[in-house]
Amino acid sequence: MSMKYYSVQRIGIYILAEDLAAYCEAHEIDPDAVAEENGLLFLCDMEGTCCTIKEGEPGGCEEFEAEDSFFFLEVDRYPSLFEASYATYEEALKALKEQVGKLLPENFEYEKRFVEFFGVSFG
Repeated sequence: MSMKYYSVQRIGIYILAEDLAAYCEAHEIDPDAVAEENGLLFLCDMEGTCCTIKEGEPGGCEEFEAEDSFFFLEVDRYPSLFEASYATYEEALKALKEQVGKLLPENFEYEKRFVEFFGVSFG
């Protein structure tokens, strides 16, 4: 039996599974329901790299191994031939903050966690 590999590339905010679990425990709510209601993708069984994409600064990268799991909130718009993406970095980050800001602590590092994820999923 052979294993299949799937390439994954996404832009958005990553949230560690432990961070979301702490929020849900503090508010006594189900993490799965929170993820579904807020459009969070659960990424696991992957290997990849998240690189910050803040304009004008060198991007820091963080490696993820197959045993790591995290949630990911994608940007709503990607550039295409017929549709514009966000006009600025700040506009994209603001849209993501509005969507998940209530789930995250005040000191959440949005700029550090606003990344482009490149990875491989095993299936």
